[in-house]
Amino acid sequence: MARVIGVLTQSRVMRGVDLAEEELSDWQKGADGWTIELCSDLTSKSQPGVWPAFHYWKGKGHQGKAPTVADLVLSVVSDCQYLEDCGDEVTWPVGCQIEHNTKKMQLLFGDLWEEIKGYGEEEVREAFGEFS
Repeated sequence: MARVIGVLTQSRVMRGVDLAEEELSDWQKGADGWTIELCSDLTSKSQPGVWPAFHYWKGKGHQGKAPTVADLVLSVVSDCQYLEDCGDEVTWPVGCQIEHNTKKMQLLFGDLWEEIKGYGEEEVREAFGEFS
């Protein structure tokens, strides 16, 4: 069976998140929230016009500087590794969010997602640099 690989084709990074105040942690309430939408050739075929969206927060020390796609990918990879290594320390809602983000990455990248999870920071920044 042929390997299914998705290639990122477009991205949008927008300030703000579409979550109610009561859904946010205290840290998130004080941080800068961003929404990052991604499109790959796989999602274009399976869900035309629908881009998987991710919420991303940066502390105020970043002074409003937008996150990059590489920042997002590194964050989701880190979350996946933490869930695999320390799953018993993760709360149910956080674990569900990590799994939800993982599924969106799999939708975007197909079988390549497993390979991306093994990339180092430099490899991720190189792979997604044009979207940063």
